[in-house]
Amino acid sequence: AFLDNPRMFTAYPEMAVNIARDLFTVDGSAPVPMRKKILRHAKKVGFINLMKDGLKGVTVL
Repeated sequence: AFLDNPRMFTAYPEMAVNIARDLFTVDGSAPVPMRKKILRHAKKVGFINLMKDGLKGVTVL
């Protein structure tokens, strides 16, 4: 089933926290585009995994 996927409780929450940390941290350096910040974390999980789990999530609804 959809929620039996271990990434739902490990990789995706960690990715969300890291993205939020990168987006809301002010450190005085030059700003990096938001797309690059998000894609950097998405690559760690894997685009194929994100696509598969996203499609499963949509079909469960």
